[in-house]
Amino acid sequence: MSSTNAILMEQGLDISHFFDLPQMSVTVSQWAIKNYRRGERIYFKNDHADKIFLIKEGRVKVGVYGGDEKVITKAVYSKNDFFGFISLFDNAPRQDFATALSSCTIYAISNVNMQEIMRRNHKVNSLFIELMGKRLMNMEQRLQSLLFDTARTRVVNYLRDLAQSKGIRVGYEILIRDFLPHQEIGNLTCTSRQTVSTIMSELRRKNIIYVNRKQVLVRDMEKLV
Repeated sequence: MSSTNAILMEQGLDISHFFDLPQMSVTVSQWAIKNYRRGERIYFKNDHADKIFLIKEGRVKVGVYGGDEKVITKAVYSKNDFFGFISLFDNAPRQDFATALSSCTIYAISNVNMQEIMRRNHKVNSLFIELMGKRLMNMEQRLQSLLFDTARTRVVNYLRDLAQSKGIRVGYEILIRDFLPHQEIGNLTCTSRQTVSTIMSELRRKNIIYVNRKQVLVRDMEKLV
């Protein structure tokens, strides 16, 4: 196997939706793979940004420190998501940090190797430009939500977006697996754990969602408002 996608699929990682690219020659040695324990840092603020990451299994939180060292979660990524790739366009030290939210298996490739791939194949270059554009749009929408929406609206919108992007349709309902702890949802939506718990309880009482351990079943998307 000589293509990037074929090599990674050989190791159990399906990224065909990213690298359906002919005539790419990337050796396995260019991709480092590492396992991380839950809570372990993948990179720290001010680390040298010399590589990008791709998640094979698990979930990763990327965040920054606010005032009084308060942690602000920028995003949570899961299987087949890239993160840390802004270093491809800016070699300044990292301004955020990345932490494993669960046991993770992560691929890493150096900026030098990935930039060479991008130079040889414009589709890869377009991929990362598109990803960056989408994430900038998401950040702008999130900022607007923080400025204008209530805490309840932010939490409900998070649930709806998660159901649409990561949910699995089960009949007329949508199943969200590996649901984040309420504290992490609070960090993402700039609310407290208690507020998230109160909103989730309200939605459960109204039979809009059903909660079972780390899974949430959205019973009616139209009522999730």
